Amino acid sequence: MRTAIRRTFTTAVATSVVLLAVAGAASAQGLRIRDVKHDMWAGAASDQPSQFRAAPHRATGDVLSVRLRHGPHNVVVTERFARLDRSGQGDLYGFRLRTDERVWRDVQVQAYRRSGWGGTLSMFRRNGRSVSCDRLVARIDYGRDLLRLRVPRRCLGDPQWVQLSAVDAHITLHGTWVVDNPHNNEASFSGWSPRVSR
Repeated sequence: MRTAIRRTFTTAVATSVVLLAVAGAASAQGLRIRDVKHDMWAGAASDQPSQFRAAPHRATGDVLSVRLRHGPHNVVVTERFARLDRSGQGDLYGFRLRTDERVWRDVQVQAYRRSGWGGTLSMFRRNGRSVSCDRLVARIDYGRDLLRLRVPRRCLGDPQWVQLSAVDAHITLHGTWVVDNPHNNEASFSGWSPRVSR
């Protein structure tokens, strides 16, 4: 089941890359984007984004903001949510990073009822092959409703800039996927954040 969910989510991210639009340019080392509440969408794992329906009454997994920091040693992504809790079948948090060196990495944090709410972490190339990355760390803080991902810069080469896309999904006990992203109130996703230089 976990493999099927991961494949479905990878496909969803691959076909629905998130646009992180923001007014103004990103700062030299960081970018913060705020997202409105109640902009969740619900559907089946097999649905296209256009088939998802608005689900403004949902709160678990509703993204409020994302921050991207590009430091001398790490790229750090922090997402804040209206609510994170240990409910349903599980939660998937997908991040995509690309750089000026044409490095492209998909990072997935998967927190399932059966395997533990602390979450497991995986990194993949654009072609879906797994990538090892020492000191790749993700932490889900249910008390503060946030997720923090730290990617060592060496796992991205030696980038001068990085760009981000992201999508999150809460899977209910009945198998409904409730999705949100940190940039708009739509169910269709495309594009990249502004470049964030180190």
